[in-house]
Amino acid sequence: MSHRISSSSKKEQLKLKNQTFSYSEVLNITNGFEIMIGKGGFGEVYLGTLQSGERVAVKKLSLSSNQGYKEFKSEAKFLTLVHHRNVVSLVGYCDEGDAKALIYEYLSKGNLQEQLSDKSSSVLGWKERVQIALDAASGLDYLHNGCKPPIIHRDLKGSNILVDENMHAKISDFGLSRTFANDSDTHVLTNYPGGTPGYIDPEYHYSGILNKRSDVYSFGVILLELITGQPAIRGTPEKPSHIHSWVKSKLEAGDIQAIVDPRLEGNYHVASAWKFLDIAMSCLPHVAIQRPDISHITSELKDCLSLEVSLQRTASNNVHSFLVDSMLIDFNESDIGPNPRDGARYQYPFWKKRQLCESERCSEMYFFKEACMLGDRDSAQMAHRSTNMETHESPIQQAHHAEEAVLMDERLTMSRLILVVEL
Repeated sequence: MSHRISSSSKKEQLKLKNQTFSYSEVLNITNGFEIMIGKGGFGEVYLGTLQSGERVAVKKLSLSSNQGYKEFKSEAKFLTLVHHRNVVSLVGYCDEGDAKALIYEYLSKGNLQEQLSDKSSSVLGWKERVQIALDAASGLDYLHNGCKPPIIHRDLKGSNILVDENMHAKISDFGLSRTFANDSDTHVLTNYPGGTPGYIDPEYHYSGILNKRSDVYSFGVILLELITGQPAIRGTPEKPSHIHSWVKSKLEAGDIQAIVDPRLEGNYHVASAWKFLDIAMSCLPHVAIQRPDISHITSELKDCLSLEVSLQRTASNNVHSFLVDSMLIDFNESDIGPNPRDGARYQYPFWKKRQLCESERCSEMYFFKEACMLGDRDSAQMAHRSTNMETHESPIQQAHHAEEAVLMDERLTMSRLILVVEL
């Protein structure tokens, strides 16, 4: 259901829906701003505790902040009016003289940038990364398509994606956000391109025209950070390199293993990684109209998460893996039997004599194996044919075939597990 923002009642809603705090109360909540948990352009963020025992995050406006009071009011306004499980909640605010502060719900796992950092105490798992991406996409879909008129975040980045103890994500920091004048508008003309270098939509940067797909570009950069573990801007200050350019250079070799964060140590399924990467790349054309709507991205990420979950479930069954692994042993051309149209069943040679780079060999065998494990004969044959160079498909196209295979039927039976490819 759409959430309509009424311009005529913004001030009243701000007073009615959120608790106001005096500066002395803020001092008490934070114990004199004792524990700083973050810092940004707005100011410092401190850990606080309400009288109820609920922990909160208190963002204190710095007097030297470049964002200033305008952004303070903007963020308070937007967070007062939006309510979604994947958008951070505003508990209250302090607006007393020079003392300005916003009090939010506290998310114990910090932000996504911290989670992906080398300094993090643990490595964020692949399934968790896909879940975080889906949560953030759902929150953005609400802002773009659930609010009337739509809200453009304008500063999506890893540090503005907060994570709770269950590794679910929420979008935060609405100081630079903009809303359309009415429901029918498709863009906003701004005086300057707000946002963070590395995440700013190139078209918006040059034209000043802000639309929904400006956020989609920023979100695509976040997806690349999730899959690679790399920051948006790589290299040195003298010779910076954007993560999109780096990924494209690796894609030319068709090497997914060179793209995925090595800290995952292979604990991911190739098919879901390819799909995730394909979603990310679809967000990043320099021409905004070529990017999909966030609702489509959200749907694709749901499929990607379902794919990863189903593959994990399948792979966890050692009996299943043993049966399929046994099929891949000792395949050679002498195993070819009579024409299958005569009803014969036989083992088909998986590898013919051809040279493959190691990444191709691993990913293509994986696709074949997963199709077999899910009992999908057609896709197993398709994956097999791609390894024999009978088709000339890109690795992403091959990944799509594998994705189709594992999504077609999750209801495994023993008869389908003991699959020998029939042609």
